Amino acid sequence: MKIAIADDDPKRSHKIKNLLINECNLIESDIEIFHTTQSIKGALRNIYFDIMFLDVIMPRRDETPSAMTSFRLLKELESNIKIKKPDTIIGITASTEDFQDFRSEFDKRCFTLIEARRTSSNWQEKIVSAVKYKQSNRLGRSTTDKAIYCYTIHGIRTRGAWQQDLKKIVQKNVDNVEFGTFKYGYFSIFSFFLPFLRWPAVNSFASSLDEVLEKNKEKRIILFSHSFGTHILIKALEKLVKKKEYKNLSTIVLSGSVLRRNYSFRNIQKQTNARIINDCGSSDYILSLSEAFVPFSGMAGKVGFKGKNDSTFINRIFDGGGHSHYFDQDGYFIETYWLPLFYEDYEVEMIDNRKDSFFRLGLLDKTTTLLGAFKEFIYILFILWGIYIFFS
Repeated sequence: MKIAIADDDPKRSHKIKNLLINECNLIESDIEIFHTTQSIKGALRNIYFDIMFLDVIMPRRDETPSAMTSFRLLKELESNIKIKKPDTIIGITASTEDFQDFRSEFDKRCFTLIEARRTSSNWQEKIVSAVKYKQSNRLGRSTTDKAIYCYTIHGIRTRGAWQQDLKKIVQKNVDNVEFGTFKYGYFSIFSFFLPFLRWPAVNSFASSLDEVLEKNKEKRIILFSHSFGTHILIKALEKLVKKKEYKNLSTIVLSGSVLRRNYSFRNIQKQTNARIINDCGSSDYILSLSEAFVPFSGMAGKVGFKGKNDSTFINRIFDGGGHSHYFDQDGYFIETYWLPLFYEDYEVEMIDNRKDSFFRLGLLDKTTTLLGAFKEFIYILFILWGIYIFFS
């Protein structure tokens, strides 16, 4: 959801921005502030905003602010086809007495009008309520025409409590979504370390996923996976797409992925309509160990996959996130980054807010990558050496 705040009061505009981030779980990069009608008009030529907060007393450029200036902007939004009109406009003013001559005109064109007095905090609650209403209404409409089936698979050494958290948050906000969860049980580090012990879990999930995709051909399928679950999911899809297409598969979400960063999704994308979203944590040191020591695995959930990012494949790398930062107790990550994926036309943007660090992003990643390049070869030599010792 894209938000524009057109307000010549810097303190109030930044207060609104922080309010939307903290109370409505909006992403900072999706909120833009403008202090003149000329600047917001320029942005509207290129950007579609879901909501625009408009101070009813605004300057055009550097002149004295007036209600006439904001009123002219509203009129131009109606008549100028080169400007992308926001879906919802919410008026804000410090005092309704300041624009009584234009009150009826603002009421016609605005979703609501909020009186933001400095001596009261009620206006902040109204802003939050208006945005949350818009969020729930927007997401609810997205499922009206086509139902959604969401299938989730958990990670290693876990029972997948996050699967129920995701279900609760989504069903609270979105209509017409059915959930399914795949449980393969507690998977030990030892089992994960030996590739042939992974095969039963992959085969079992492949059979289950094929059944889900076949039974829900009229629904939009969204898949969520975490950690070792990303390996099971992708390896299962590899098996399935060799035989047939699954065009009802619309979204694949990988989090904390143990896949190698040079993995190619070409065959999966060719046989499905899936956009692939790879959510990462730059401090996911568990994946550094996976890259360096575990055969046929990597740290794509830490550094992202190599290759092009576009509308069908997106890396989202979050600074400081660990292996399970997606499942914070207040549900912030799920609400902010996963809930919007249920809206069919939601445009996912690439995120990479890592901060430069010689140790964490340089030396460590380079070292683990180097170890990872030779680990299988080293293990083969070790096995051959063991066989030689045993029979000699």
